[in-house]
Amino acid sequence: MEEALNSVIDTIDHAHHHRLQLEDSLQLLNEAKGQVGTSASNSREQLKNHFASLKSAIVTALDSRLALLLSQVNKIESDATQPLAACDDLIQAGILKAKGLMDEGKSLLESDHEANRVNMLDLKIKADRMALSSIPEVPDVSVVACISVDIPNSLKDHLVLPISSHGKVISRAPVQITEIEERPGGVLVRWGEIEEEHDQEVSEFKLQFCSGSTRSNDDKKFTWTTVCEGQYTGFVVRHLQLLNPYSFRLCCRGEEEKKWSRCSVPVVAMTSIPHYQWSDANDSYMTNSEGTTATKATAESHEVLYSKGAAYTCGHSIVFKVVETGSIHEDDGIGLCISNEIQNTLKIPGSLFLSSAGAVYVNGEKMKTRLPAISANSVIMFETEQIEHKKIRATIESGEKSVTFDWKLERELIENQFTDRSVGFGMTVHDSKTTNLYFAMCVLCENWKVSIE
Repeated sequence: MEEALNSVIDTIDHAHHHRLQLEDSLQLLNEAKGQVGTSASNSREQLKNHFASLKSAIVTALDSRLALLLSQVNKIESDATQPLAACDDLIQAGILKAKGLMDEGKSLLESDHEANRVNMLDLKIKADRMALSSIPEVPDVSVVACISVDIPNSLKDHLVLPISSHGKVISRAPVQITEIEERPGGVLVRWGEIEEEHDQEVSEFKLQFCSGSTRSNDDKKFTWTTVCEGQYTGFVVRHLQLLNPYSFRLCCRGEEEKKWSRCSVPVVAMTSIPHYQWSDANDSYMTNSEGTTATKATAESHEVLYSKGAAYTCGHSIVFKVVETGSIHEDDGIGLCISNEIQNTLKIPGSLFLSSAGAVYVNGEKMKTRLPAISANSVIMFETEQIEHKKIRATIESGEKSVTFDWKLERELIENQFTDRSVGFGMTVHDSKTTNLYFAMCVLCENWKVSIE
Protein backbone atom coordinates (compact mmCIF):
# COMPACT_ATOMS: atom_id res chain seq x y z
CA MET A 1 0.00 0.00 0.00
CA GLU A 2 2.82 2.40 0.88
CA GLU A 3 4.40 1.79 -2.50
CA ALA A 4 1.10 2.56 -4.23
CA LEU A 5 0.71 5.77 -2.19
CA ASN A 6 4.24 6.87 -3.05
CA SER A 7 3.53 6.14 -6.70
CA VAL A 8 0.44 8.35 -6.60
CA ILE A 9 2.37 11.15 -4.85
CA ASP A 10 5.18 10.93 -7.41
CA THR A 11 2.62 11.05 -10.22
CA ILE A 12 0.98 14.14 -8.72
CA ASP A 13 4.36 15.84 -8.29
CA HIS A 14 5.33 15.01 -11.84
CA ALA A 15 1.97 16.23 -13.17
CA HIS A 16 2.30 19.43 -11.10
CA HIS A 17 5.78 20.08 -12.49
CA HIS A 18 4.53 19.36 -16.01
CA ARG A 19 1.61 21.74 -15.50
CA LEU A 20 3.95 24.53 -14.34
CA GLN A 21 6.12 23.99 -17.42
CA LEU A 22 3.05 24.14 -19.67
CA GLU A 23 1.83 27.32 -17.96
CA ASP A 24 5.26 28.90 -18.52
CA SER A 25 5.10 27.83 -22.16
CA LEU A 26 1.57 29.24 -22.43
CA GLN A 27 2.76 32.56 -21.05
CA LEU A 28 5.57 32.66 -23.64
CA LEU A 29 3.05 31.72 -26.35
CA ASN A 30 0.70 34.52 -25.27
CA GLU A 31 3.61 36.97 -25.35
CA ALA A 32 4.47 35.82 -28.87
CA LYS A 33 0.84 36.15 -30.01
CA GLY A 34 0.62 39.57 -28.38
CA GLN A 35 3.80 40.66 -30.14
CA VAL A 36 2.41 39.58 -33.52
CA GLY A 37 -0.94 41.30 -32.94
CA THR A 38 0.48 44.50 -31.47
CA SER A 39 3.19 44.85 -34.11
CA ALA A 40 0.63 44.23 -36.89
CA SER A 41 -1.73 46.86 -35.46
CA ASN A 42 1.10 49.38 -35.07
CA SER A 43 2.33 48.67 -38.60
CA ARG A 44 -1.14 49.17 -40.09
CA GLU A 45 -1.49 52.50 -38.29
CA GLN A 46 1.99 53.56 -39.36
CA LEU A 47 1.26 52.69 -43.00
CA LYS A 48 -2.05 54.56 -43.00
CA ASN A 49 -0.52 57.67 -41.45
CA HIS A 50 2.49 57.60 -43.77
CA PHE A 51 0.52 57.21 -46.99
CA ALA A 52 -2.08 59.78 -45.89
CA SER A 53 0.75 62.22 -45.26
CA LEU A 54 2.37 61.26 -48.58
CA LYS A 55 -0.92 61.69 -50.46
CA SER A 56 -1.50 65.09 -48.84
CA ALA A 57 2.01 66.23 -49.73
CA ILE A 58 1.65 65.05 -53.34
CA VAL A 59 -1.80 66.65 -53.78
CA THR A 60 -0.53 69.88 -52.22
CA ALA A 61 2.48 69.88 -54.52
CA LEU A 62 0.29 69.20 -57.60
CA ASP A 63 -2.22 71.92 -56.63
CA SER A 64 0.61 74.37 -56.02
CA ARG A 65 2.19 73.58 -59.39
CA LEU A 66 -1.15 73.84 -61.18
CA ALA A 67 -1.85 77.23 -59.62
CA LEU A 68 1.59 78.49 -60.69
CA LEU A 69 1.18 77.29 -64.29
CA LEU A 70 -2.31 78.78 -64.53
CA SER A 71 -0.99 82.12 -63.26
CA GLN A 72 1.71 82.00 -65.96
CA VAL A 73 -0.97 81.39 -68.64
CA ASN A 74 -3.00 84.31 -67.30
CA LYS A 75 0.00 86.65 -67.36
CA ILE A 76 1.00 85.72 -70.93
CA GLU A 77 -2.60 86.17 -72.05
CA SER A 78 -2.84 89.55 -70.35
CA ASP A 79 0.50 90.78 -71.73
CA ALA A 80 -0.40 89.65 -75.27
CA THR A 81 -4.00 90.96 -75.21
CA GLN A 82 -3.25 94.54 -74.15
CA PRO A 83 -1.57 95.74 -77.43
CA LEU A 84 -4.13 93.80 -79.48
CA ALA A 85 -6.96 95.50 -77.60
CA ALA A 86 -5.40 98.91 -78.23
CA CYS A 87 -5.10 98.11 -81.94
CA ASP A 88 -8.72 96.92 -81.93
CA ASP A 89 -9.86 100.20 -80.37
CA LEU A 90 -7.97 102.19 -83.03
CA ILE A 91 -9.48 100.19 -85.90
CA GLN A 92 -13.00 100.41 -84.47
CA ALA A 93 -12.63 104.20 -84.14
CA GLY A 94 -11.43 104.43 -87.76
CA ILE A 95 -14.39 102.37 -88.95
CA LEU A 96 -16.82 104.69 -87.16
CA LYS A 97 -15.20 107.78 -88.66
CA ALA A 98 -15.20 106.26 -92.17
CA LYS A 99 -18.86 105.30 -91.83
CA GLY A 100 -19.73 108.82 -90.63
CA LEU A 101 -17.90 110.30 -93.63
CA MET A 102 -19.73 107.90 -96.00
CA ASP A 103 -23.10 108.83 -94.52
CA GLU A 104 -22.33 112.53 -94.84
CA GLY A 105 -21.24 112.12 -98.48
CA LYS A 106 -24.42 110.18 -99.36
CA SER A 107 -26.51 112.92 -97.79
CA LEU A 108 -24.73 115.58 -99.87
CA LEU A 109 -25.27 113.58 -103.07
CA GLU A 110 -28.99 113.44 -102.40
CA SER A 111 -29.18 117.17 -101.61
CA ASP A 112 -29.13 120.34 -103.81
CA HIS A 113 -25.64 120.29 -105.22
CA GLU A 114 -25.44 124.02 -105.87
CA ALA A 115 -26.71 124.92 -102.44
CA ASN A 116 -24.21 122.51 -100.75
CA ARG A 117 -21.22 123.28 -102.95
CA VAL A 118 -19.23 124.58 -99.95
CA ASN A 119 -20.14 121.51 -97.84
CA MET A 120 -18.98 119.22 -100.66
CA LEU A 121 -15.63 120.97 -100.73
CA ASP A 122 -15.39 120.81 -96.93
CA LEU A 123 -16.08 117.03 -97.10
CA LYS A 124 -13.00 116.63 -99.26
CA ILE A 125 -10.91 118.57 -96.75
CA LYS A 126 -12.35 116.51 -93.91
CA ALA A 127 -11.50 113.28 -95.75
CA ASP A 128 -7.94 114.44 -96.30
CA ARG A 129 -7.64 115.18 -92.62
CA MET A 130 -8.89 111.70 -91.73
CA ALA A 131 -6.10 110.12 -93.81
CA LEU A 132 -8.36 107.52 -95.37
CA SER A 133 -5.36 105.91 -97.03
CA SER A 134 -3.71 105.16 -93.64
CA ILE A 135 -4.50 101.72 -92.15
CA PRO A 136 -3.28 100.71 -88.62
CA GLU A 137 -0.72 97.90 -88.69
CA VAL A 138 -2.15 94.65 -87.39
CA PRO A 139 0.48 92.18 -85.96
CA ASP A 140 0.82 88.92 -87.81
CA VAL A 141 -0.34 85.80 -85.96
CA SER A 142 3.22 84.51 -86.11
CA VAL A 143 4.42 87.26 -83.77
CA VAL A 144 1.63 87.18 -81.20
CA ALA A 145 1.31 84.67 -78.37
CA CYS A 146 -0.14 81.26 -79.07
CA ILE A 147 -0.21 79.73 -75.59
CA SER A 148 0.37 76.01 -75.15
CA VAL A 149 1.63 73.70 -72.38
CA ASP A 150 4.42 71.16 -72.27
CA ILE A 151 3.40 68.28 -70.00
CA PRO A 152 5.91 65.41 -70.00
CA ASN A 153 4.13 62.10 -70.03
CA SER A 154 7.01 60.54 -68.08
CA LEU A 155 6.04 62.27 -64.83
CA LYS A 156 3.18 59.87 -64.28
CA ASP A 157 5.52 56.92 -64.62
CA HIS A 158 8.10 58.61 -62.44
CA LEU A 159 5.47 59.01 -59.73
CA VAL A 160 3.58 55.76 -60.13
CA LEU A 161 6.55 53.41 -60.41
CA PRO A 162 8.32 54.57 -57.20
CA ILE A 163 5.03 54.62 -55.34
CA SER A 164 4.29 51.08 -56.47
CA SER A 165 7.47 49.91 -54.73
CA HIS A 166 7.46 52.44 -51.87
CA GLY A 167 7.64 50.89 -48.41
CA LYS A 168 8.26 47.34 -47.30
CA VAL A 169 6.63 45.08 -44.77
CA ILE A 170 9.26 43.26 -42.71
CA SER A 171 8.31 40.29 -40.59
CA ARG A 172 11.46 40.53 -38.47
CA ALA A 173 14.50 42.78 -38.18
CA PRO A 174 17.37 41.69 -40.48
CA VAL A 175 19.58 40.89 -37.47
CA GLN A 176 18.62 39.16 -34.25
CA ILE A 177 20.26 38.54 -30.90
CA THR A 178 20.86 34.80 -30.78
CA GLU A 179 22.42 34.28 -27.38
CA ILE A 180 23.14 36.08 -24.14
CA GLU A 181 25.52 34.61 -21.57
CA GLU A 182 26.33 35.88 -18.12
CA ARG A 183 29.76 37.30 -17.51
CA PRO A 184 31.25 38.74 -14.30
CA GLY A 185 29.55 42.09 -13.91
CA GLY A 186 28.15 41.90 -17.45
CA VAL A 187 26.78 39.76 -20.25
CA LEU A 188 28.10 38.45 -23.55
CA VAL A 189 25.68 39.24 -26.40
CA ARG A 190 25.91 37.33 -29.68
CA TRP A 191 23.90 37.95 -32.84
CA GLY A 192 23.36 36.81 -36.41
CA GLU A 193 21.77 37.86 -39.71
CA ILE A 194 18.46 36.82 -41.20
CA GLU A 195 19.49 36.78 -44.85
CA GLU A 196 16.05 36.97 -46.43
CA GLU A 197 15.22 40.18 -44.56
CA HIS A 198 18.02 42.40 -45.92
CA ASP A 199 18.70 43.33 -49.52
CA GLN A 200 22.39 44.19 -49.10
CA GLU A 201 25.24 42.36 -47.46
CA VAL A 202 25.52 43.58 -43.88
CA SER A 203 28.80 45.36 -43.17
CA GLU A 204 28.13 46.95 -39.79
CA PHE A 205 26.18 46.16 -36.62
CA LYS A 206 25.10 48.39 -33.74
CA LEU A 207 24.30 47.01 -30.28
CA GLN A 208 22.35 49.14 -27.82
CA PHE A 209 21.09 48.55 -24.28
CA CYS A 210 19.08 50.29 -21.60
CA SER A 211 18.42 49.69 -17.92
CA GLY A 212 15.05 48.08 -17.28
CA SER A 213 12.79 45.59 -19.00
CA THR A 214 11.04 46.49 -22.26
CA ARG A 215 9.90 44.56 -25.31
CA SER A 216 9.17 47.66 -27.38
CA ASN A 217 11.48 49.89 -29.40
CA ASP A 218 8.95 52.72 -29.23
CA ASP A 219 8.72 53.05 -25.45
CA LYS A 220 9.87 56.61 -24.73
CA LYS A 221 10.52 55.86 -21.05
CA PHE A 222 13.79 54.12 -21.89
CA THR A 223 17.05 55.72 -23.03
CA TRP A 224 19.14 53.51 -25.31
CA THR A 225 22.94 53.61 -25.18
CA THR A 226 25.17 52.37 -28.02
CA VAL A 227 27.91 50.09 -26.67
CA CYS A 228 29.21 48.46 -29.83
CA GLU A 229 29.36 49.52 -33.48
CA GLY A 230 31.30 47.66 -36.15
CA GLN A 231 31.68 44.27 -37.84
CA TYR A 232 31.64 42.27 -34.60
CA THR A 233 29.14 39.44 -34.08
CA GLY A 234 29.47 39.43 -30.31
CA PHE A 235 30.27 41.86 -27.53
CA VAL A 236 30.66 41.80 -23.73
CA VAL A 237 28.63 44.56 -22.07
CA ARG A 238 30.36 45.27 -18.77
CA HIS A 239 29.77 47.24 -15.57
CA LEU A 240 26.18 46.08 -15.10
CA GLN A 241 24.43 46.02 -11.74
CA LEU A 242 23.85 42.55 -10.36
CA LEU A 243 20.33 41.14 -10.79
CA ASN A 244 19.16 44.33 -12.50
CA PRO A 245 17.28 43.66 -15.76
CA TYR A 246 18.67 45.22 -18.92
CA SER A 247 17.18 45.30 -22.42
CA PHE A 248 19.33 44.76 -25.51
CA ARG A 249 18.57 45.43 -29.18
CA LEU A 250 20.46 45.32 -32.45
CA CYS A 251 20.39 46.92 -35.91
CA CYS A 252 22.59 46.84 -38.99
CA ARG A 253 23.30 48.47 -42.35
CA GLY A 254 24.99 47.63 -45.64
CA GLU A 255 28.21 49.10 -46.92
CA GLU A 256 26.46 51.68 -49.10
CA GLU A 257 23.65 52.44 -46.66
CA LYS A 258 23.60 55.50 -44.42
CA LYS A 259 20.42 54.63 -42.56
CA TRP A 260 20.40 51.91 -39.90
CA SER A 261 17.92 49.08 -40.27
CA ARG A 262 14.94 48.45 -38.07
CA CYS A 263 15.99 47.31 -34.57
CA SER A 264 15.42 43.79 -33.37
CA VAL A 265 12.86 43.10 -30.65
CA PRO A 266 14.56 43.93 -27.32
CA VAL A 267 15.80 40.96 -25.31
CA VAL A 268 15.84 41.23 -21.52
CA ALA A 269 18.71 39.72 -19.52
CA MET A 270 20.71 40.26 -16.36
CA THR A 271 23.84 38.97 -14.69
CA SER A 272 24.04 37.21 -11.36
CA ILE A 273 27.83 36.83 -11.47
CA PRO A 274 29.66 39.48 -9.42
CA HIS A 275 32.18 41.65 -11.21
CA TYR A 276 35.80 40.55 -11.10
CA GLN A 277 37.31 41.76 -7.82
CA TRP A 278 40.76 41.83 -6.29
CA SER A 279 41.14 40.28 -2.86
CA ASP A 280 41.20 42.77 0.01
CA ALA A 281 43.08 40.38 2.30
CA ASN A 282 46.58 41.42 1.20
CA ASP A 283 47.88 44.36 3.25
CA SER A 284 50.49 45.19 0.61
CA TYR A 285 47.74 46.39 -1.76
CA MET A 286 44.82 48.79 -1.54
CA THR A 287 41.62 48.23 -3.52
CA ASN A 288 38.87 50.66 -4.47
CA SER A 289 35.34 50.34 -3.09
CA GLU A 290 34.21 48.09 -5.95
CA GLY A 291 37.34 45.94 -5.68
CA THR A 292 38.05 46.41 -9.40
CA THR A 293 41.30 48.40 -9.01
CA ALA A 294 44.31 47.46 -6.92
CA THR A 295 47.21 49.75 -5.98
CA LYS A 296 50.52 48.61 -4.51
CA ALA A 297 50.77 50.36 -1.15
CA THR A 298 54.21 49.29 0.09
CA ALA A 299 57.50 48.06 -1.33
CA GLU A 300 58.22 45.93 1.74
CA SER A 301 56.64 42.83 0.23
CA HIS A 302 56.61 41.14 -3.17
CA GLU A 303 53.64 38.97 -2.27
CA VAL A 304 51.21 38.04 -5.04
CA LEU A 305 47.76 39.64 -4.98
CA TYR A 306 45.00 37.25 -6.07
CA SER A 307 41.40 37.69 -7.07
CA LYS A 308 38.61 37.36 -4.55
CA GLY A 309 37.94 33.70 -5.15
CA ALA A 310 38.50 31.64 -8.31
CA ALA A 311 36.39 34.11 -10.31
CA TYR A 312 37.84 33.64 -13.78
CA THR A 313 36.08 30.99 -15.89
CA CYS A 314 37.79 29.26 -18.79
CA GLY A 315 36.15 30.15 -22.07
CA HIS A 316 35.82 33.79 -21.09
CA SER A 317 38.10 36.77 -21.61
CA ILE A 318 39.54 38.98 -18.90
CA VAL A 319 41.08 42.42 -19.45
CA PHE A 320 43.72 44.09 -17.27
CA LYS A 321 44.22 47.85 -17.58
CA VAL A 322 47.49 49.19 -16.17
CA VAL A 323 46.56 52.64 -14.90
CA GLU A 324 49.95 53.50 -13.40
CA THR A 325 53.33 51.84 -12.97
CA GLY A 326 56.08 52.22 -10.41
CA SER A 327 59.67 51.13 -10.71
CA ILE A 328 60.02 47.94 -12.74
CA HIS A 329 61.22 44.63 -11.28
CA GLU A 330 61.88 41.48 -13.34
CA ASP A 331 59.27 39.52 -11.36
CA ASP A 332 56.54 42.16 -11.81
CA GLY A 333 53.54 41.24 -13.93
CA ILE A 334 50.05 39.76 -14.13
CA GLY A 335 48.61 36.33 -14.83
CA LEU A 336 46.23 33.43 -14.12
CA CYS A 337 46.76 30.75 -11.47
CA ILE A 338 45.33 27.41 -10.41
CA SER A 339 45.59 28.23 -6.70
CA ASN A 340 45.92 31.26 -4.44
CA GLU A 341 48.72 30.01 -2.21
CA ILE A 342 50.96 32.71 -0.78
CA GLN A 343 53.77 33.31 -3.28
CA ASN A 344 56.35 35.99 -4.05
CA THR A 345 56.42 35.25 -7.76
CA LEU A 346 54.14 33.96 -10.50
CA LYS A 347 56.94 32.12 -12.28
CA ILE A 348 55.69 28.85 -10.81
CA PRO A 349 53.89 25.65 -11.94
CA GLY A 350 50.15 26.11 -12.28
CA SER A 351 50.57 29.72 -13.39
CA LEU A 352 50.30 31.64 -16.66
CA PHE A 353 52.31 34.84 -16.29
CA LEU A 354 53.13 37.94 -18.38
CA SER A 355 56.07 39.83 -16.93
CA SER A 356 56.48 43.60 -17.03
CA ALA A 357 59.21 43.12 -19.65
CA GLY A 358 56.77 41.31 -21.96
CA ALA A 359 58.11 37.79 -21.33
CA VAL A 360 55.55 34.97 -21.12
CA TYR A 361 55.93 32.18 -18.56
CA VAL A 362 53.89 28.97 -18.64
CA ASN A 363 54.16 26.82 -15.52
CA GLY A 364 57.31 28.80 -14.66
CA GLU A 365 58.94 28.13 -18.04
CA LYS A 366 59.85 31.13 -20.19
CA MET A 367 58.43 31.10 -23.72
CA LYS A 368 60.36 32.31 -26.75
CA THR A 369 57.67 34.70 -27.97
CA ARG A 370 57.64 38.12 -26.32
CA LEU A 371 54.93 40.75 -26.09
CA PRO A 372 55.35 44.51 -25.63
CA ALA A 373 56.61 45.59 -22.22
CA ILE A 374 53.95 46.60 -19.72
CA SER A 375 53.69 50.35 -19.16
CA ALA A 376 51.12 52.90 -18.01
CA ASN A 377 47.91 52.63 -20.06
CA SER A 378 48.75 49.11 -21.25
CA VAL A 379 45.72 46.91 -21.89
CA ILE A 380 46.28 43.16 -21.61
CA MET A 381 43.67 40.53 -22.40
CA PHE A 382 43.77 36.87 -21.38
CA GLU A 383 41.42 34.48 -23.18
CA THR A 384 41.27 30.73 -22.62
CA GLU A 385 39.56 27.65 -23.98
CA GLN A 386 39.22 24.31 -22.20
CA ILE A 387 40.57 21.67 -24.60
CA GLU A 388 40.64 18.74 -22.21
CA HIS A 389 40.95 18.15 -18.49
CA LYS A 390 44.68 18.58 -18.52
CA LYS A 391 45.01 21.29 -21.14
CA ILE A 392 43.91 24.89 -21.64
CA ARG A 393 44.50 26.83 -24.84
CA ALA A 394 45.43 30.35 -23.81
CA THR A 395 45.81 33.61 -25.72
CA ILE A 396 47.47 36.73 -24.32
CA GLU A 397 47.03 39.97 -26.22
CA SER A 398 48.98 43.13 -25.44
CA GLY A 399 49.12 46.17 -27.68
CA GLU A 400 48.85 44.93 -31.24
CA LYS A 401 50.56 41.59 -30.60
CA SER A 402 49.19 38.31 -29.29
CA VAL A 403 50.47 34.85 -28.53
CA THR A 404 48.57 31.54 -28.28
CA PHE A 405 49.78 28.30 -26.74
CA ASP A 406 48.58 25.25 -24.82
CA TRP A 407 48.83 25.36 -21.04
CA LYS A 408 49.24 21.85 -19.63
CA LEU A 409 48.20 21.21 -16.04
CA GLU A 410 48.17 18.30 -13.64
CA ARG A 411 44.89 16.39 -13.60
CA GLU A 412 44.29 16.63 -9.88
CA LEU A 413 44.81 20.39 -9.88
CA ILE A 414 42.36 21.14 -12.67
CA GLU A 415 39.75 18.59 -11.63
CA ASN A 416 39.51 20.24 -8.22
CA GLN A 417 38.45 23.43 -9.96
CA PHE A 418 35.33 22.05 -11.68
CA THR A 419 32.05 23.59 -10.58
CA ASP A 420 28.52 23.48 -11.84
CA ARG A 421 26.97 26.73 -13.08
CA SER A 422 24.36 28.03 -15.48
CA VAL A 423 25.08 30.49 -18.30
CA GLY A 424 23.06 32.04 -21.07
CA PHE A 425 20.64 33.97 -18.86
CA GLY A 426 17.55 35.14 -20.68
CA MET A 427 18.31 33.46 -24.02
CA THR A 428 19.82 30.02 -23.50
CA VAL A 429 20.87 27.99 -20.50
CA HIS A 430 23.91 25.75 -20.63
CA ASP A 431 24.39 23.27 -17.82
CA SER A 432 28.04 22.41 -17.95
CA LYS A 433 31.17 22.06 -15.85
CA THR A 434 33.67 24.84 -16.06
CA THR A 435 37.20 25.46 -14.88
CA ASN A 436 37.64 28.42 -12.59
CA LEU A 437 41.00 30.11 -12.06
CA TYR A 438 42.42 32.94 -10.00
CA PHE A 439 43.73 36.06 -11.67
CA ALA A 440 46.72 37.69 -10.03
CA MET A 441 49.29 40.47 -10.05
CA CYS A 442 52.75 40.59 -8.53
CA VAL A 443 54.70 43.87 -8.24
CA LEU A 444 57.41 44.99 -5.87
CA CYS A 445 57.43 48.77 -5.94
CA GLU A 446 54.71 51.19 -4.90
CA ASN A 447 52.26 53.11 -7.13
CA TRP A 448 51.44 50.25 -9.48
CA LYS A 449 47.72 50.48 -10.19
CA VAL A 450 45.86 47.81 -12.17
CA SER A 451 42.14 47.59 -12.88
CA ILE A 452 40.25 44.52 -14.04
CA GLU A 453 37.36 44.12 -16.47
